[in-house]
Amino acid sequence: MRKAFTKLAILIFAIAVSTNLMAQNNYLGVGSGSTLTVSSNTFLVTENIFNEGTISVSGTLTNNGVSSTFTNNGTFTDNGTVTLEDLTNNSGKTVDISEGKQMTIEGDLDNDGTFTINSSASGTGSLIVEGTVSGNVNVEQYITGTNSVSIPDGRFWYLSSPISNATSAVFNASGNNRLWYFTESSGNYTEISDNSTALTVGKGYVARVTENSTLNF
Repeated sequence: MRKAFTKLAILIFAIAVSTNLMAQNNYLGVGSGSTLTVSSNTFLVTENIFNEGTISVSGTLTNNGVSSTFTNNGTFTDNGTVTLEDLTNNSGKTVDISEGKQMTIEGDLDNDGTFTINSSASGTGSLIVEGTVSGNVNVEQYITGTNSVSIPDGRFWYLSSPISNATSAVFNASGNNRLWYFTESSGNYTEISDNSTALTVGKGYVARVTENSTLNF
């Protein structure tokens, strides 16, 4: 009974105080309409996290107990560094990794909602999943381009698709943007000029675009 009371006290403290949080050996629940903000220090939760409200992390959140699980039924925004054991994002719910921020999932990611790794001129978010991924994840990549009225003449971008079901539509290759791949055996570049070509994970592509763009894989 005393142990349950101690966990409840930590839970109330965590929700009531929005900055410089630190807790150990506990679970965390954020109810509907509640907001938890982890600003600058480390918030360590070694048991389960259940979110029905809003969690925003700009410091460090770690949830990596032996069998801990993060279940998101609300809005979860990573503006800092997040390490989780497992993450479940339920249908209609949102997880965002902000530009230049990091999330590591040491177990599995199960996504039935909206999960986005954001990218902009200020940086690109990072997601490392050491287990399996189920569901769709939006992966953004910011690239620069010039000459919006004709053939692009800015820098060449060398990149590959981070997901298994992307097509050349990501680059709008049927328009004025340009997209190629290199065949080593022949030493030739082949242009993709449609929006229906499947992109192979890990295969190198060269892109040149007419204006600054945020690609969404």
